Amino acid sequence: MYLPQFHRTKENDAWWGEGFTEWTAVRRAKPLFEGHDEPRKPLDDNYYNLLDKETMQWQAALMRKYGIDGQVFYHYYFRDGRKILEKPAENLLKWQDIDMPFCFSWANESWIRSWSNIYGVNGNAWFDSFDKQSGKTEGSGILLEQSYGGRREWDEHFRYLLPFFKDRRYICYEGKPVFLIYRAGLIPCLKDMLERWRELAKQNGLPGLYLITTYGDRAELFDNTLLQEPQSTLRELELERRDGLPGMKDYTALCQTALSRRPEPNTCLSAFPGYDDTPRRGTGGTAVTGSSPELFALFLEHQLEKAQSLQSPFFFINAWNEWGEGMYLEPDKRYGFGYLRAVRDARKVAALSSPQQEVPGAAKPAGCAVSSQTDRKIQKYRGYWEIMDRWLSMHDNGTSPADLLKERGITSISLYGVGMLGMHLVKDLQANGIAIEYGVDRMRYGIDIGFRVYSPDEELPETECMIITVPSEFESIRSTLAGKVKGELLNIGELILSWGTAE
Repeated sequence: MYLPQFHRTKENDAWWGEGFTEWTAVRRAKPLFEGHDEPRKPLDDNYYNLLDKETMQWQAALMRKYGIDGQVFYHYYFRDGRKILEKPAENLLKWQDIDMPFCFSWANESWIRSWSNIYGVNGNAWFDSFDKQSGKTEGSGILLEQSYGGRREWDEHFRYLLPFFKDRRYICYEGKPVFLIYRAGLIPCLKDMLERWRELAKQNGLPGLYLITTYGDRAELFDNTLLQEPQSTLRELELERRDGLPGMKDYTALCQTALSRRPEPNTCLSAFPGYDDTPRRGTGGTAVTGSSPELFALFLEHQLEKAQSLQSPFFFINAWNEWGEGMYLEPDKRYGFGYLRAVRDARKVAALSSPQQEVPGAAKPAGCAVSSQTDRKIQKYRGYWEIMDRWLSMHDNGTSPADLLKERGITSISLYGVGMLGMHLVKDLQANGIAIEYGVDRMRYGIDIGFRVYSPDEELPETECMIITVPSEFESIRSTLAGKVKGELLNIGELILSWGTAE
């Protein structure tokens, strides 16, 4: 999901103050509680302008490097053909040399003042200043009103979209341009409008349109449904609320709820790196706490596997650059390229999953129970969450798994499993004085990781200690290695979770 509000418009200048872009709210964010990760700061102070071609070239290069296949531009189109924030997509249409596949999500709500913290507890300096100069009052609060009109308006909207639909980079499914609608339930003429658009698509040489509704609104009229996170899950949970603070929810708890959801057929799943809209809404907003690239990678990996089992045609990440809501993959000063690397790593691991998985709902009615295989995966990843949560708590307290090994007199290890948990363990141990002798893995990734990786079928060198980084398969792996490894075999889960038990 791609937000195009990183450039000046005459409307935003008038509504929010001279020079306003999304970066205005991001820069002015304040920490509202202890440990609150605000303000967010882009790496190298890259407060870019989306009207600069070099910015989109940079974004396209990052996409290719880290495994993002396309961008879903938010499309803002209002009554009487009024548009806003349309220039980045229109520029991309002209800049044919930029390799950025894209499609649109029509953000079809009216624009009102409540999107931002205009009259909130914390005030809003740049808008207050404009109000005082202009003498304007709050009024109706409607900035751009949405209305859908009739056949003439639908045809005009389609004619605007057609050059994008015919662009070679526009994302299609079976030749049909993909078009999302964010709030389909708000459109009273939806059925007639979609029928007209499908008719116009065929009249203009397209096989049709592939239409996706968000959150399941009017799903019977669409080809697919997007469960967009974290909003889909936040609707199910009660936020923690205290006076003077935003609503809060733990990232791990939110992801566990999403992972436990029974996926239905004809559904596109999604993942999110974090969420915090307090730069826009102040204490009236929501802050999801405790996210990290490691936890995001685990969530994404499992969601991708679920999407594969559903044979979903698309998987969405919310978002590429929602800096004002704390949802972004772009590099920042805290984690660098960590969230982008998480995407690349999770895709790599998910791609190694067996393609011969049961497809829930393939020959079953909607709402059927998922397979026992999926249940086992849910339990597996809950165990991973627990390990990663304890691991991060260790670091918060100035310790690491290396300290636990040194307490046992261990100064070098080998490890079984060089996937995501394994590679994080390698980096952590090497940074804290523990040597890595070699690795063992059934599926080797073909990359240089600084030590030899054996197959379990090969003869293995002697080792002081081998850590098995696949906790859910510890017993079966230990049986496989029986007689082949003379050193101690440790379960990474037992090692990490042993920290703090004596307190």
